[in-house]
Amino acid sequence: MNRTAFLEILSDRPLLLARNAILNVLQSFSIGYNTSSLFLSYLSAVLGGLVAIGLLWTKQTSFFLAILLASATFTPYHAPTPAHMFGAYVLLAGAAVAVIESVWPLVLPGRLDGNLVDG
Repeated sequence: MNRTAFLEILSDRPLLLARNAILNVLQSFSIGYNTSSLFLSYLSAVLGGLVAIGLLWTKQTSFFLAILLASATFTPYHAPTPAHMFGAYVLLAGAAVAVIESVWPLVLPGRLDGNLVDG
């Protein structure tokens, strides 16, 4: 999309651009945009929203902000396709490990190193 077309849509349909930007940001916390199915794209946005909430709930704000900043470079105007998501995938993998480590005591008491004996 060229600049003129973008500005035209911005003036004619600003809510469309806002909706797309929000969906794109949410999808960047998940698997990204799926070109084969609109349903999968919305599912990705819902899962991304849950991941974002999970990161905030477990106080993984560094990962939350890093993924948000990485996605802010393209999601207002580009869908989070796998080509755009490579940096976020690395951050999401690190975030997944951090979240698992933070919720492990809530799910299964004991130590994460495999020693499940109290103490």
